[in-house]
Amino acid sequence: MEKIVKTFEISEQIKYPEIFSLYSKDGDVYLTVETTGLSPDRHRIISSTIGKISDGKVVSQTFFSENDDDELAVIESTISDIKNAERLITWNGESFDLKFLSHRAEIYARKIDFNSSFVKVSGKTVPFYDLSHLLRPIKRLLPDESLSIYTLLGEMELSDETLPDGRTVVTLYKTWLGTDEKKYAEPIIDHSVYKLTGIMNLMVLLNCLQVNKVKPIITEQSSDETTLTVSGTSDLFTPIRLSFALPGTRLYFLKKSFTCTFDTYDGRIRIYFPDPASYVRLRENGTLLPKELSLSLPKDSYEKVTRDDCYTMAKLPEDENKRKKQLENYIRQVVRM
Repeated sequence: MEKIVKTFEISEQIKYPEIFSLYSKDGDVYLTVETTGLSPDRHRIISSTIGKISDGKVVSQTFFSENDDDELAVIESTISDIKNAERLITWNGESFDLKFLSHRAEIYARKIDFNSSFVKVSGKTVPFYDLSHLLRPIKRLLPDESLSIYTLLGEMELSDETLPDGRTVVTLYKTWLGTDEKKYAEPIIDHSVYKLTGIMNLMVLLNCLQVNKVKPIITEQSSDETTLTVSGTSDLFTPIRLSFALPGTRLYFLKKSFTCTFDTYDGRIRIYFPDPASYVRLRENGTLLPKELSLSLPKDSYEKVTRDDCYTMAKLPEDENKRKKQLENYIRQVVRM
């Protein structure tokens, strides 16, 4: 087994170090695993890469399997670092990295227990965080609703097209075993370190979980015959675009800015309500009515509403400041839906 160590300042590899520092601490250990395939029964571990945070620096250690007999050494080295962690952080680790590592360890009579909140190894219990799980509440707001590490790093402009993808990693490894030429091993290690620092970069997306408390301030308004567009700043920094969409309303946040476009209907916009189960719509004139007020009405006189049609039409105030305040309040309401 070969051990490759790389050390760098957090500011060298983390795009938003100030935000990263809010969610990281010394003693954190990050983990990513490379394998020859997806099945721990039929495939084995190529390498594991561990990242440790200490004194403003990241120390990455890649344990690289140089032959079929090295897998146990890779597993034991990984276990040693995990048990000394203050917290273990992965991306999709619960369903892949730790699951694969645990299964392969068992083959060698080593044991790793884990669930969604801790890892137990060599008698030590370590808090465990699968970052992809923590970010699931904002999945619907992300581009293509994707929690792929590569997609999200791309959205943060952190893609590296020079690195091999997962399938190519396997091909390179097989070539390495046949040739023992270092040029085939180096891209595998670089790919793994990229994933490791990628997890660290995606830690800053935890900031997006606060979006339901955002306070928008409108600085610009423009309109034409069919739309009203407002834009401005917010008190929340979102490292990636977060999108909210309802029929007739399109809102997104990016970094410290936001833009919201409303379709207009004779000077009115749709005002959505957050709890569709609490309302019905009268069939006769389309009026939205609290459900409690419909109890005395014939059941065929009203219909249920969904999130997409639980709205009323509202005319905006002509006074610009009043309109601005009303729209800011409404944007906060849309975010909480």
